[in-house]
Parts: sequence; C-alpha cells; structure tokens
Amino acid sequence: MKRILLFMMTIMILLTSCHSLKKDLENPDLTPEEFFQKAQEAVIDWNRYKLAIQFYEEFMRRYPDMKNKIIEAEYEIAFIKFKQRKLDDAEERFKNILEKYNTNEAVYYPAWPALMANKGLENIAEEREKGGFWKRLFNKKTAKEKAAEAEFKQKRKEAKAKAKLEKEQRKAAKKAAKKKRETQE
Repeated sequence: MKRILLFMMTIMILLTSCHSLKKDLENPDLTPEEFFQKAQEAVIDWNRYKLAIQFYEEFMRRYPDMKNKIIEAEYEIAFIKFKQRKLDDAEERFKNILEKYNTNEAVYYPAWPALMANKGLENIAEEREKGGFWKRLFNKKTAKEKAAEAEFKQKRKEAKAKAKLEKEQRKAAKKAAKKKRETQE
C-alpha cells in the first residue's frame, strides 16, 4: 500500500512540474537567464527535448537583440538535435552557427559556441563513420574498426608472448643462480 501511495505521489509531482514548465513558456515576465534555466531543466530533469527547444526558440523570438545569447541558444538547439540522433538537422545547425562567425556580427559572439559547433561536426562525422546507432546496435563493424580490432588483437598476442618469454627467462635465470650457489657451496 505504501509503495502504491509513493508511486502515485511521484507521478503527481512529475505531472505538475512538467505542466508548470509548459506554463512558464507563456510567462511574459521570464528573463533571458530564466529561459535558459527552464530549457536546461526540461532537458536534464525530464528529457523533454521538444520543450527545451521551445524555450530556446521563444527566447530568440522575445530577445532578438541579444546576439551573444542567441548564438548560445542556437548551439543548444543543435546539440539537442545531436542528442536526438537527428544528425542531418544538427549538422546543418552547427554549420549555420559557424557561418555566423564569418560575419561582422561575430564580435558580439562568445568564442565557445564556435568551438563546440566544430566539435559537434567532428562527433557527427564519427557517428557516420561508425555507421550510426543501428549499426552499433547490431555490432556491424566498419573495415576501419575491424582493422583496428585485428591490430589490437595482434599486439595483445605479441605482448602475451613477450611476457611469457620474459617469465621463462626469469625462471631460467633463477635456476642458473640457484645452481651456481649450490656448486659454490
């Protein structure tokens, strides 16, 4: 009975907090910092990516002159798309961010979104090289992965053989030392 009651209370808390987040989206008094905080809460606490994107988009709509924060919001949206495995959309968004750093307005932007957008593009390239989620799920390896795995196995085999040889040499050296001591006595 206690478990059922605890479960019901947890569900109620989750439902009311999720509802309050949606309600916050319509709040005309939200500051820019609160938009970012609410978006991050939606992602971290609830995995509600769509709602987080809505907070970032609403922020951009309400505060179009805050160019330094808009680029941050754009990066966050691109990163959410990457987390959702929407690689084409994420890639396009990361590239758009980098293009903005080639304009006169780049002086308003912090450096980190460009650095992170480049890292995002690298991660997307890696994901595509690996073959994406389904290929990894069914353990289908690319030729590059197979070659790396074979090289690793070969090196491990060589290391084991070397360790075995060294162990035998130590044994032989101990035996020789023991024999030498016995003959000297």
